[in-house]
Amino acid sequence: MNRRQLLLRGALLAALAPVVRASGVESVDAAGEGSSAPVLAVHDPAYRRSREFAAALQERGARVIALEPDVLAAWHQVLRAACAQSPAARITGLTTRSDFMVLSSLARSAGLSPLATRDADASGELGGVRRRATLIAWVLATRNQAA
Repeated sequence: MNRRQLLLRGALLAALAPVVRASGVESVDAAGEGSSAPVLAVHDPAYRRSREFAAALQERGARVIALEPDVLAAWHQVLRAACAQSPAARITGLTTRSDFMVLSSLARSAGLSPLATRDADASGELGGVRRRATLIAWVLATRNQAA
């Protein structure tokens, strides 16, 4: 990691501090063990800020999952099983609003609900086409963790 990346990650985490705190990732050590529940950090590979957010959380012990090929596949192939294995797991991410809405709807069946959200703007490139979308940082957790 170079100096520029370090500064960008630090600025991103500072801007999204309420979501980072709500994810509980700060209490997870490098081996993924800690007093809190496991943290799953999801990201949309089409957006650099989303990838950077997940990488910064991974450095703090979170498990990173890409929303590839789409959010439905990530839920059915990885996230649902992780929630079943550890019911206290928290899922956090910096994704498009539509991906967040789909994931929060699917996660409801696992007993998860939004704990924190924060808007963040970013641009991305997919298939050589430049586009702009509003990204949202969020945390999904069990209802008793939200209290």
